Amino acid sequence: MGSPILRPQSNDFGGLFYDCESSCPAFSACGRKITAPCGCAWKLSSGMRHECSKCYIICRERKEIGPENSQYTFSDYLAEGKFLEQVSIQQERKLLFPLYVPYFTYFYQGKSLPIRWAAASIDTLFKRRVTLKGVLRTQFGTEVDTRRYLHVNGDCNLWVILNGKDSHLESFWGMGEENRLQTLQQLNEIGFSLGTGATFSVSDLTHMNTPMPQSHNIAMLKRHHQIIHELQKTGFYSTPNLYWNDEDRNEIERWANWLIANPNIQSISRDFTSTKNLSTVLIKMNELIQLLKMVGRSFHVVIVGTGVTTAPKVIELLARNGHTGTIVTASPIFDGGKSAIKYEIEHGAIVRVKDSDTARSELILNNMKVFEQMLSATVMRANSNYKFLKNLY
Repeated sequence: MGSPILRPQSNDFGGLFYDCESSCPAFSACGRKITAPCGCAWKLSSGMRHECSKCYIICRERKEIGPENSQYTFSDYLAEGKFLEQVSIQQERKLLFPLYVPYFTYFYQGKSLPIRWAAASIDTLFKRRVTLKGVLRTQFGTEVDTRRYLHVNGDCNLWVILNGKDSHLESFWGMGEENRLQTLQQLNEIGFSLGTGATFSVSDLTHMNTPMPQSHNIAMLKRHHQIIHELQKTGFYSTPNLYWNDEDRNEIERWANWLIANPNIQSISRDFTSTKNLSTVLIKMNELIQLLKMVGRSFHVVIVGTGVTTAPKVIELLARNGHTGTIVTASPIFDGGKSAIKYEIEHGAIVRVKDSDTARSELILNNMKVFEQMLSATVMRANSNYKFLKNLY
């Protein structure tokens, strides 16, 4: 279930939990990180200390009042979701993917885009309600309505990309397990076939630059693991989203060991929606490459959120290391439909040219074609044996 409606309760802070190993249910996923025993993250001077009603962090001191005056504590929060070792994913279908899958296709003003794959992000699919659970938008009531809204044909493969802002993710989680399962089942029945795990944020620091309790990060990762379990349970090709705090060797090894223990997994995801700096993206990609090397087999990696400048470098890195990839991005559509930008290739790179005279629908089609051509040329230079399917026709 999702978290019940709560009201704050004053903390009776009288000492921390000194014996993490015997007392903390998150210890197996933590291993005594530097923030242990994961008490309140805020300094007294912040005005936030033990003010649970104003705080989003799931620390071991968190106390609130649930329904019928029951106490809702850290253990209750941690009981939601699954530890990674509790999840087993079966990707029994051997799939061949395209290099590029667009989302924000509803920006297109023509009848139907000439594509075989399209994606919808969490903010496209769900209405975000601040104090209430999320709800599926009415545009996704039937398969006909869905394809009309996304401007795709009846044979287009549809993906659910559960990445987005924290507010959308919280609203999605707040739906509760039963409601999420019903909604995911509905999406699967109207034509969505692949789903990526939701990236609930983890961080080393709070917004006040105090250490983030590892208990919060573990709770967020447990939510991701729960979602990939729910995707599989409702018939999706469930695609785990691998992520961790910077240079977190324990978490990297945990992912590697889990992939080794689940040999049927051949497709994973990596989200860069909130990471735009090229050098940072490449650092994180190299960490991922090293993780996959530990596993010892090739993977298909669904890369979400990279722009048109970064994407070729990411796809080339995967190809040179024996993996394949799909770039899921809104940039070609957004640039053409929103900003009147036309893509051209000069000296082996995409350049953006302002074009206010050409119809936006034509700019979108041009940008999608140029971007896919750029990715195709990149992977063939990197690995002449690279196999992929074209999206546009």
